[in-house]
Amino acid sequence: MATTNYPQGVSSFGVPVMGGMNVPTTTGRYIFVSSVSGSNGNLGLSVDQPVATLLQAVAVANANQDDIIVVMANHTESIAAATSINKAGVRIVGLGIGSARPTFTFTTATSARFTITGKNIGFFNCVFIANFADIATIFLVGASPEFVVDNCEFRDTTSSLNMLACVTTTVTVNADGMKFTNNLVKMLGTTAATVMIKILGTMSRLQVNDNFVTKAALDNTACLVNHAALVMTDLEMARNVLNSGNTDSATGGFLIVTSSTTNTGHVYDNKVIGLDTAAAVLITATGHKYGQTNNLYSGDVDTSGYVLPVIGTN
Repeated sequence: MATTNYPQGVSSFGVPVMGGMNVPTTTGRYIFVSSVSGSNGNLGLSVDQPVATLLQAVAVANANQDDIIVVMANHTESIAAATSINKAGVRIVGLGIGSARPTFTFTTATSARFTITGKNIGFFNCVFIANFADIATIFLVGASPEFVVDNCEFRDTTSSLNMLACVTTTVTVNADGMKFTNNLVKMLGTTAATVMIKILGTMSRLQVNDNFVTKAALDNTACLVNHAALVMTDLEMARNVLNSGNTDSATGGFLIVTSSTTNTGHVYDNKVIGLDTAAAVLITATGHKYGQTNNLYSGDVDTSGYVLPVIGTN
């Protein structure tokens, strides 16, 4: 079993308790990152000797040992190219609140991103900023089941310095069990189609819950999830709040774009404000097979939302 290395906390049954730091306990190691006080010449295994970059922390981490990378408050880092996060079982946990949260800014190339390979990897309490035109995606998820993004913030610098997606999966690999929860997303891009999550392979057990999303007007483009003709099974999409400037959603549903008719899952308690006052669509494809309950839509800022699609009679 891996041994812990947290030098200043108390322990319970041999497991450290990082009181006041809002970091989960682990039987693995803590690896500390700080652009303020760190150096990649350090080992990163104590608060006093952090490494300077997330990439170096990943290099130090052990796969499948429940290591936690603790990114210290006020850490800032530029991501200028594809950067591999490839240690299975590693959690990246940001410290700080508000503007003190760790911030990763994506610059220089449309391919600037985090490439995720390995199961059970998660990001928590971090901020991701697009600062280059049409950053393709913040996370490119390869063969990485159970990937988690929770309590993070995604935002564009301007309408032309922007991301096209927060998360994109790749073709024919296992990304089952992904969770995108409790995040704040502000997508300002208007020069190309944008979507929060883009699915490029068949998938099971995707959870998209409790996110607050603002998207600029891009008519007939997906807002939250696009899985095109690919089959999605056991989807849960719940309690998301979406503010969209779209005036036409006929082929670009506010919640999901798909042409598959063999999906399974439940889409419920979502709240959408849009500008399509003619025939708003939450999910494309007649017969998509998703169960829907209590989703509300408002196309008029002066009225409260109504249930969409209409309440059934059977």
